[in-house]
Amino acid sequence: MPSVAHAYRGVLTGGLSNQLMHLAEALERACSADAYLVLPRFNAGWFNHVDEATGHAFTDLFDLPRVASMLRPCRLVSDDLGAPPGMRVVARQVSDLHPINASWPHWEWFGKLVAALRPAMPVRKGVASLERWVRAPVGARWMAIHLRLERDWEGAGFCDVGRFPVRRCWEADEVAARTAAVRARRNVSGVALVYARHNLDVGRHPIRLASFGDAATGLP
Repeated sequence: MPSVAHAYRGVLTGGLSNQLMHLAEALERACSADAYLVLPRFNAGWFNHVDEATGHAFTDLFDLPRVASMLRPCRLVSDDLGAPPGMRVVARQVSDLHPINASWPHWEWFGKLVAALRPAMPVRKGVASLERWVRAPVGARWMAIHLRLERDWEGAGFCDVGRFPVRRCWEADEVAARTAAVRARRNVSGVALVYARHNLDVGRHPIRLASFGDAATGLP
């Protein structure tokens, strides 16, 4: 039985994938040290707008009993419960986790974590409701397409052409053209566009649903 718990100060940041990648690293560190992991909170804001007061506990988003069962002998506990009584708590900083880049070395643990994840029941209900809503206008064989055009990415320079080896941001009409072949090949019935409406300058980056065909919608 572990006598130590790792507790991270601060919230995980970035998009959900980045936050899960950092959680995988924290999990690897704790499990390799035979320590409990007090699960850090997830950021609910934009990538560079961290608000710990509005962050989500792991149990708000995911089914902790399932995850804990599938990741044994690693031991996990929700941050709202804290470390078990009598446990020596080692405080760690989220900022100490390895930056997400091409050399990020924790893919094996990321795979283990993702395989164990299942949405918490309230999230599952919300996803089921959202799926029914999407099917009405675009049919049963719909494709989700994520548009990366948010203000925070632009402000941080992530959309600057030439800054990275590959281009990271594309206009909606460009995405429509570049995905046309795969949409036809997969015989999709329609498209659901995923983007942060509140964080998008539609004056500079117009979203034309018609570019994606007759059956296209944006998630609410």
